[in-house]
Amino acid sequence: MVRKVTVKVPATSANLGPGFDCLGLALGLYNTLTIVERPQGLKIEVQGEGADTLPVDQSNLVIQAARRLFLHAGKQSLDLHIVQNNRIPVSSGLGSSASAVVGGLVGANALLDSPFAPFELLRMASEIEGHPDNVAPALFGDLVLTIGEVDELIVEQIPLPKMLVVIVLPDHELSTHEARRVLPDLVPREDAIFNISRASLLVRALAMGNYGQLSV
Repeated sequence: MVRKVTVKVPATSANLGPGFDCLGLALGLYNTLTIVERPQGLKIEVQGEGADTLPVDQSNLVIQAARRLFLHAGKQSLDLHIVQNNRIPVSSGLGSSASAVVGGLVGANALLDSPFAPFELLRMASEIEGHPDNVAPALFGDLVLTIGEVDELIVEQIPLPKMLVVIVLPDHELSTHEARRVLPDLVPREDAIFNISRASLLVRALAMGNYGQLSV
């Protein structure tokens, strides 16, 4: 019997406010990924956002993530037909790469009858992305606080009241790698204190629906 899996992964807004590399929020915008076993070799189709730019070969993030999971499971990589129906804009700060990574891992895990728990999937996703702030809310939903390194993460999922999120996108793309290149190596103590205190207030304001505090 040919196995088929469909995965729906949300967009995310990470580095949320002052919560750099630790706070991420899942949004109501989704990429849908369908993975089917096939004996004829790899085939990848991309529809919607990124259809003209995303790779459809071995360098595609979905197949890279899927094969990483097969390797962790000690299984030979399966030949797959992957269809990506993307609604998340690429290189827009909305976690499009995290969606691909999480979708590939969750889909591959389902094809193997789910040998890995969600937290193990998070570790694999964080290894691929290099940080957990986008992949954690993409995997768990809601507002997610992640603390620590990839191999030793503390994860807190924080349910939120319903809210309307408005996203404003620039008219150009900017990869996370390029954006991080301009960051300084050192942060003044006053700036660090400001961010830590506002990050704590941000979580409380979102959790309680007290959005007026977001401007403090």
